[in-house]
Amino acid sequence: MATDTQSMLSVLRDRSYFFDEGICFECLRCGSCCTGEPGVVFVEEAEKTTIADFLGISRQVFIERCLFPIGDRLSIRETDDFRCIFYENGCSIYPVRPLQCRTFPFWAQNFRSKKAWNETLRRCPGIGTGRRYTKNEILDLITCSMHLFEDVSAMTVSGEDAHGSSGMECADSGITWNVYRQDDNGHTFLVSVHGSRSEALRRLRAFERKTHKQVFWVEQTPKEQESKRR
Repeated sequence: MATDTQSMLSVLRDRSYFFDEGICFECLRCGSCCTGEPGVVFVEEAEKTTIADFLGISRQVFIERCLFPIGDRLSIRETDDFRCIFYENGCSIYPVRPLQCRTFPFWAQNFRSKKAWNETLRRCPGIGTGRRYTKNEILDLITCSMHLFEDVSAMTVSGEDAHGSSGMECADSGITWNVYRQDDNGHTFLVSVHGSRSEALRRLRAFERKTHKQVFWVEQTPKEQESKRR
């Protein structure tokens, strides 16, 4: 798997993209990516301790109060209006924010096409300001956070890249996702959503707000998982 990943990344570096000349970016701490639509911010194992220490609480208290499960991982909780609980006139954990936050906007899903990048550009006022990130720096940032979103093998590159107009295409828009919640008997199937993971998450959050029941995770249906393995 590691060899396949390295091979894929080598191919990606040799391609031409719309960001060949680099992209300027500086985080303005405006909250645009921390508020608005529902989403997930995964916290990795080492980060749980680092953030807990920064907040002056135990790791266990941090997990119980500030995180919620999605599959076998944990994401930062949101307020009722989908704002990150750590955003209040700025990020209160900025020096120790998770990798996912530190690598924004250089996420694979934002570079899957020029259209996707233009949408990110519209939402993030920090793009176009600050220092210029080179093509290789951008690919490094995409690579180091890629495991938070997708497996490398689920990513392809658009055929238009010879003209420098494409990005990386994420093949998840036609996937069916199962949404689960916890009840007294374990994990109970709730709803099936055909489309993107973000669409499934929006449905998941809407259910939480309406019923006050905790949604446990979102995953691909077994049929879709088997299909992707082929």
